[in-house]
Formats: sequence, structure tokens, C-alpha cells
Amino acid sequence: MNQILLPEPNFKLITGYRGHDSFSLENSHIYRTFPRYRANDSMAEPTGGTIRLKLDFNNRRWVGAD
Repeated sequence: MNQILLPEPNFKLITGYRGHDSFSLENSHIYRTFPRYRANDSMAEPTGGTIRLKLDFNNRRWVGAD
């Protein structure tokens, strides 16, 4: 298996990011999902929903996934 170096996402895509990422492979695409935290959220209880990004292999960048 080959190693893939993943680029960092654009900071505009990860507003409210505090980690807790999960990665998945679906239909030959790599997805990165993590909770979105609001300013007053504790690390145990994010209230901003979930951010899901898809890796654009051609341009080597993360894009918003619908």
C-alpha cells in the first residue's frame, strides 16, 4: 500500500475546528469529518454540527462535501 500525504484544509473550511477527525473511503474518495465547535462549547459537547470535506485528488486540496 502506498502512503498518501494529505494537504491541510483551507482555514475557511474549518471554522470551529478542534480536532476529533475521522477519515473514510467511499466510492474511491477520501472524506474527512469532524465536529464544529462554537466559541463557548466544551470539548465534550460541540454544538455547531459536523464538517465533512472531500479530498480533491486532481488539485491536491480539501473541498466541502455535500
